[in-house]
Amino acid sequence: MKIDLTGKRYGKLNVLEKTEEKKNGSYLYKCKCDCGNIKYITARDLSSGRVKSCGCSKGFHKDLTGKKFGKLTVIKYSGEKQKNVRMWECQCDCGNIVKVRTDSLTSGKVISCGCSKKSEEKIKHMIGARHIVDHTSDVFLKEHSRKIIALVSIVFACQKVIMSLILDTRVKHIT
Repeated sequence: MKIDLTGKRYGKLNVLEKTEEKKNGSYLYKCKCDCGNIKYITARDLSSGRVKSCGCSKGFHKDLTGKKFGKLTVIKYSGEKQKNVRMWECQCDCGNIVKVRTDSLTSGKVISCGCSKKSEEKIKHMIGARHIVDHTSDVFLKEHSRKIIALVSIVFACQKVIMSLILDTRVKHIT
């Protein structure tokens, strides 16, 4: 015997009525979310707890207009979706306009149009943020000290060369 879910509450969803439609062998129920959206959800998804809102809890329907994420200010919803996630038109502090997914903005994954990747500050921060902890034993150091000193000096020399190449490339792109 099947139980009617009408009138029950699951998370933010109030079940309004059972429909005659089925999805994957399970009846669809018309539900109203606390945010006001209407969504049709299977009895299986409701009773298992898999679906608890229309998607608003995950930020799918949030209006990000005017909000700032790193160097990006959200101008408007672009009207596009990428893999069912809203895309927002954003203006970077440098003036570029880019489209970014909701989850990329809210998670901090994307904080600029790409200009941050090229900045000298970002490069210095990346290199300076590397904290190396040495767990090498004293015995090993005594046996291999000359080789280790040579390798460390090579690593530091390479780091300086790489940094100068990156900065030199950046200067060439600017001029």
